[in-house]
Amino acid sequence: MTEKGLIEEIRALTGVATSQLSDDDISTLIGLALDEYATYNPKINFTAESGYITTVEDQPNYSMPSGALWIIEVFWTPYESEVSDLIEQLVREYDPAHPADLSIYYHQLATVRHYFGGHWKILNDEIWLIPTPTEDDLKVPLLYATARTLDSMADQADFLFKRLVAAYVLQRRATDLIQNTGWRAGAYQVSQSVGQAMAKKAEEELRDVRQRLAQAYIGISGRTSSVSFGGKA
Repeated sequence: MTEKGLIEEIRALTGVATSQLSDDDISTLIGLALDEYATYNPKINFTAESGYITTVEDQPNYSMPSGALWIIEVFWTPYESEVSDLIEQLVREYDPAHPADLSIYYHQLATVRHYFGGHWKILNDEIWLIPTPTEDDLKVPLLYATARTLDSMADQADFLFKRLVAAYVLQRRATDLIQNTGWRAGAYQVSQSVGQAMAKKAEEELRDVRQRLAQAYIGISGRTSSVSFGGKA
């Protein structure tokens, strides 16, 4: 997706001519729309090995990856070997001939992960590992979100982004019309009705696009480890 091509499409969608809104102004609106779109549908990154957190003994806090908007998951497993042994024991003890025991089995697995799995929090824009590492040089991979750029967008997969930009453009054009109408010169009067109608259309379009985006995003609660997955609209 290129800016020039996107501007041409947006003008075709909205009917807003260059004389009514410059390419530079639309470019600014595209940047704002990218920021909003990324809150719903960010670029998801998994750290390469060179970007893993490398633990330091007795140090709980570590820097976030460069450009990260928020952290989705930190794969901190301080007791991996102990947990593996416990899980293997549970597997050996589970009897598939008694399916009613399955709920007990899953409860035991959840208990093991709760007490022996690692946790993490974001405090003061740093990743805090819980419990604090007791060894040097453990590698901890990360899953995190970063901002969107036009060259990372796909024409079809990100078509809602185009609608979001179009709504921004309509909203801006409506604002211009409202600000420059409502005056009278003799028998000639310029009404605000056109701008108000366009503003209503832009508001409806923004609401529709945002609702559709909100049903297809990875939502981060308080920039912590709470993650919910929405379904496609």
